[in-house]
Amino acid sequence: MNYKYTIPSLFILTSITLTQPAIAQGLSCNQEVDEIAQKITVLIDINNKYNGSGVLIKRDSNTYTVLTAFHNVKDPNFKYAIVTPDGQRYPLNVQNIQPLRTDVDLTVVRFNSSQVYQLAKFGNSDVVKRRDNVYVGGFRPQNGAIPIPLYDCFDGQVSANATQAKIDGGASLIYTNPTVKGMSGGPVLNQQGELIAIHVRGDEYDNRSMNRYAGVPIQTFVKIAGGMPIINQPQGGGLKPDNYYALAGDKYAKRDYKGAIVAYNEAIRLDSKYAEAYFRRGNARSDLGDKPAAIADFNQAIKINPQYAEAFNNRGNVHSFLGDKQAAIADYNQAIKINPNLVQVYNNRGIARYELGDKQGAMADYNEAIKRNPNDPYAYHNRGNARYELGDNQGAIDDFNQAIKRNPNLAEHYIGRGLAYAVLGNKLQGISDLQQAVKLYQQQGGNEESLRKVQDIIRKLQ
Repeated sequence: MNYKYTIPSLFILTSITLTQPAIAQGLSCNQEVDEIAQKITVLIDINNKYNGSGVLIKRDSNTYTVLTAFHNVKDPNFKYAIVTPDGQRYPLNVQNIQPLRTDVDLTVVRFNSSQVYQLAKFGNSDVVKRRDNVYVGGFRPQNGAIPIPLYDCFDGQVSANATQAKIDGGASLIYTNPTVKGMSGGPVLNQQGELIAIHVRGDEYDNRSMNRYAGVPIQTFVKIAGGMPIINQPQGGGLKPDNYYALAGDKYAKRDYKGAIVAYNEAIRLDSKYAEAYFRRGNARSDLGDKPAAIADFNQAIKINPQYAEAFNNRGNVHSFLGDKQAAIADYNQAIKINPNLVQVYNNRGIARYELGDKQGAMADYNEAIKRNPNDPYAYHNRGNARYELGDNQGAIDDFNQAIKRNPNLAEHYIGRGLAYAVLGNKLQGISDLQQAVKLYQQQGGNEESLRKVQDIIRKLQ
């Protein structure tokens, strides 16, 4: 399920609804695992502008080997460096770096140092099962508020260990840890602090349609290093439910929603209590426009797991889309009761309240969302809408400024700010913002109706 953008009339702004794709706790790792992860995780500096992560796995004399995602170092025209946990910087020569196998997003890089660094201890990823607790470490990217990448670590649970399926990039261990850009290549650890995977795939906050977080199991690397086959072949009886679940996630990431549903059907056929499969099939059905079927799937997920906060949130989104705001609010209330740290639910409940005319209630929810996640551009955007409707145009501009600072590529932010400027009498600035929105719509494509409406507003202001 994707974000929903609408411009229902000339001067009514966009509300943005968020969908939670998985059980993302958003909590830091426990202290013991966090200390291990921080000691074995290195920063990969990319052109002094971007970053990835890597894991220290071997030392031969003064030569260290780092295991990371190949996509972190695939461009030979960039300059790369390893930054170790003690802050030392080691330039890398990646001219001859290749993936360990073309179908697996892993590679190794090496640097020389006389310093002593802790190495990762390998676990056995083959024995990892669904709902096991796992932890992902890595470096958050720098941004306007944070000028340098910072180490972080998040907990979560395994959604599927698809040892029998061949997934793009080899990312067959799927989990709910809410990773961010820059953490690719970082360690995925079990409760003992053992390395069980390399994180290679995750959601960007403004690209949640990927709907998965995944890593390459460490046994895959071990088998490559030993010259053995990469992926276990099925041993009679066909694929397990986890493998169909993983294949479905792969298809969903490619927007093949029908193919994803077919695969989720198989996972559910093999395991009728697979709550996550019902939940994600509901997302796919919703994206295809089959809202009643989506609600049925969310109902089943909740029946199996009554504490499934994300299923309540997504069912609330569908109820809201269908116009039943009260049912939506009831679902959002339940989601918050189960997991008050699920930040996007406050934003979604705020939208439902706003559309029922409860502007102050909406403001309270947006305030809470921002308090819990000050970097959420969508909560700032929606609070800007509410302030605009309440006549606080300068307050609206301030919120849209914050939204643009955090996500400068969303046209709706500029629409909101441009309209607020226009109402305050600053038509030149308003037109400038609306023209930027037009530019973004033209660059990104696929939103012709909104593009025409913004162009109409510009003509009226001119």
